[in-house]
Amino acid sequence: MDQFFSRFRSPDGSLIAGFNEYERPSDFAESLRQALRFLVVRRSEQVDKIRAATRLVIQHDFVSKARHSVFISYSHADSAWLERLRVHLAPLAREGRVECWDDTRIKPGTDWRREIGIAVGKARVAVLLLSADFLASEFIQADGLPPLLMAAEQQGAVILPVIVSPCRFLKTPVLSRFQAVNDPSVPLIAMSRAESEAMLVKVTDAIEGAIS
Repeated sequence: MDQFFSRFRSPDGSLIAGFNEYERPSDFAESLRQALRFLVVRRSEQVDKIRAATRLVIQHDFVSKARHSVFISYSHADSAWLERLRVHLAPLAREGRVECWDDTRIKPGTDWRREIGIAVGKARVAVLLLSADFLASEFIQADGLPPLLMAAEQQGAVILPVIVSPCRFLKTPVLSRFQAVNDPSVPLIAMSRAESEAMLVKVTDAIEGAIS
C-alpha cells in the first residue's frame, strides 16, 4: 500500500491527488470511496432515467400500433347518426388508415362480450354518440362504457364524446371529464344539415389526428 501511495507523495511527504493534498493514505482512500459512491449513484440515476424513457417509448409504440381501430358506442335510437359517421369515415377506412367497429359487426351466435372485449383491445379511439337514450341504456352503462374508460386510463385510448341530442352529459362526471367535439349546448339535432355534416367532418379530423 505504501509503495503504491509513494508515487503520489509531494516532497514534504503529503499525498497529492489532483489539486487536493492528503496527510494520510486513509484520507485519500476515503475521498476516493466517496467519489466512487457519487459516480455509482449518478450512473444508477442515469440508468433509471433511460429505462423509464424506454418504457414510455415502448408503451407509446405499442398503443399507436396495436390500438388502431375506432370503436363507436351509440344507442340504437341514434343509429342514423352512426350511419352518417361511418359515411364520413369511409375514405379513411378505404385507405386502410382506420378500422371502424360498432356492434352491428357482431354476428348471430357469437359471444358478444368477447367480441366487444376484442374490439376495445384494438381501439385507439372511442367515439361516444351521446344522447338521453345513450345515458339511459343499462347495457351501455354496464357493459359498453367500463372497458372503454379502462382503456383510456390504462392504455391511452382517446375518448371523443359527440353530443347527438340534449342530455345530462355535463352532469355525468365519468364522461364530462373528456372534452366533447361539439359544444354540449349545440347538439347535432339542433344543427342544420350542413352544420351537422361539418361537425361530423370535425369528428373525422379528430379521429385522424388521434391515430396518426
